[in-house]
Amino acid sequence: MKKTKKIRSLVLAGVVVLGLIGTSYAAMPEMGQNTDKKIVAAVERLSTLGIVNGMDDGKYHEEMKVTREQFAKILVEALGLGNTAANGTTNFNDVESSRWSSGYINVAVGQGLIKGYPDGTFKPETEVSYAEAITMLVRALGYKDELLKGSWPENYVAKAADVKITADVKFASATGKADRGAVALLVDNTLNAKLVK
Repeated sequence: MKKTKKIRSLVLAGVVVLGLIGTSYAAMPEMGQNTDKKIVAAVERLSTLGIVNGMDDGKYHEEMKVTREQFAKILVEALGLGNTAANGTTNFNDVESSRWSSGYINVAVGQGLIKGYPDGTFKPETEVSYAEAITMLVRALGYKDELLKGSWPENYVAKAADVKITADVKFASATGKADRGAVALLVDNTLNAKLVK
């Protein structure tokens, strides 16, 4: 637990330093003309840090939904653990060891940030809900299920609001599917949030 907190602290400190000195890590994806300025700023920061990138056409496509495997990758990259995400066997019967996301899923599971389903699946291509994304981000800050009172997902959504992970993020329902624009804001806000001590 202490090692994980130290790693997260170092990564987040590095993110702040990189953000301040403006080191470019990846090309900024093209954004739509009518994209919210806060989303543009979040994508710019996250792409500079190598956390998000554009799609095959070079555009960010903030309107597209994010899958569970894509979110696992974003989460692992945000924690600075992307270099540890080597493909390999997972505990999920629907994620082959050769799948591009298997390493990211293994890291996220190993860090206690993401879980599979009771039937032994991960459902990598299923679109991630806001509740799932928020839960993983709150866990990345060091919060554990047993520390949050109430039932899921309300307890995680309330904690996310409390630590400002959901600031400026517009979603009608926690069960709705998260789009790339909202995910950029959620992750960017998480980089500014305080870790649990």
